[in-house]
Amino acid sequence: MTKIDIVSTTPVDEEHEAFLPYYLGDSPEDAEDTYKLFSNLLAIMASAYASHTNDDLEDYFAEAIKGLARAKRDWDPTRGGCQFKTFAILKIKNALNECYRKSKSIVPIPHYVRVAHTYITNIKTIMEGYDISRTNIKYVLDGGHMPPLEIIAEVDYQRIISEQGKLENLSKNSGVSMENLVGRGEYVPSDMAYDESMSQEQLYVREQQRLAAALMVSKLEDRMTDEELHVARGIMAGHSYGEIGRTHDPKRSIAWVSNKVNEMREKFTNGSV
Repeated sequence: MTKIDIVSTTPVDEEHEAFLPYYLGDSPEDAEDTYKLFSNLLAIMASAYASHTNDDLEDYFAEAIKGLARAKRDWDPTRGGCQFKTFAILKIKNALNECYRKSKSIVPIPHYVRVAHTYITNIKTIMEGYDISRTNIKYVLDGGHMPPLEIIAEVDYQRIISEQGKLENLSKNSGVSMENLVGRGEYVPSDMAYDESMSQEQLYVREQQRLAAALMVSKLEDRMTDEELHVARGIMAGHSYGEIGRTHDPKRSIAWVSNKVNEMREKFTNGSV
């Protein structure tokens, strides 16, 4: 794969896919500003995929930039819904997953990494719900002391402490440093197919579902069945109903997953547990 020049016009031509005039923007300045704003996130996500697959980091970084370019191309600020950063992360993940899916069959990911992904998602989702900066979230994930934050409700603060403790224990038991564990567990590759169809409004709904699922698991994990945990954790990981059903043992239909979500909503909302 050739290295991408972000300020050249039409720098790539993959199956004649159209992009903005300067790939990441309508002008060289816009493209440069977008790249600078997201360069750290691009590096983190690309590195996570490269470490899982042992593929070339430069290839994944180029794919991550392609995902960001799709986000810039498709973003419509008049439609509302999610923030651009949320939309961009989805597009970047989709591009990385598509690259991974094409180049590999299924890369075996250790169980402790998948467990770490769950704890990390719980912490991130709760903190993001309070608009905590990524720098502070990263500090907590890497094992930093969780400072008392007045904006966080006490019950959510204690959940973060609990999930952080689980992550630290997992680090000790697996013999992997917190920094490396978080680096491996934050972005877990998926074999799901590339999905360009999700709108900003649909993404907003999915993010709300992800937040609700994370809060539900953190509060009620010991009262949930294996089926409920599978569905909730699938939503937290950003998986579609189809993928959640396919990865269930035995496999389930989209309708089954949808019904299970509705059952869980009614069960836990009505306080029947």
